[in-house]
Amino acid sequence: MEVYKGKVILYGCPPFYFQNESIRHNPPELKMRYGLDPASTTAEFLEERAKGEAVGGSVVGMRRDEFGRGSVLQQVVFDDNHEPKEVRIYPLEYQSTGARSERGRALLAEPGSPAATTMLERSAARSKPYSTEISLQNGIGIIPLK
Repeated sequence: MEVYKGKVILYGCPPFYFQNESIRHNPPELKMRYGLDPASTTAEFLEERAKGEAVGGSVVGMRRDEFGRGSVLQQVVFDDNHEPKEVRIYPLEYQSTGARSERGRALLAEPGSPAATTMLERSAARSKPYSTEISLQNGIGIIPLK
């Protein structure tokens, strides 16, 4: 995040929701990549993919990139004159348990939890090259614009 001439620029907004667990069909070629029979079910494919085991010399599996198990939601707050006043940064944690249809939902991370801390620290580190300072207040990040 960058503040430029009193305005905020949100770079590379992270995904808000993963729908990986709610797909109904997988191409046979994809199933075969995981060593499954082309006629196997989507549920069988999802279970195999979640293992993240080495297949064909490389590790395949559920997305395990820089977003990890969390994200942030940025809210730009405006004053009475419709000018940006501050940015609030809410840490999110992707639900990874429960019914398959509920996995991947972004929920507010518990203030002070490892997920919340990680997401806010990541936002601060990525904003630092732009000289953007993020303060912590009541479990959320704040960037004052005025």
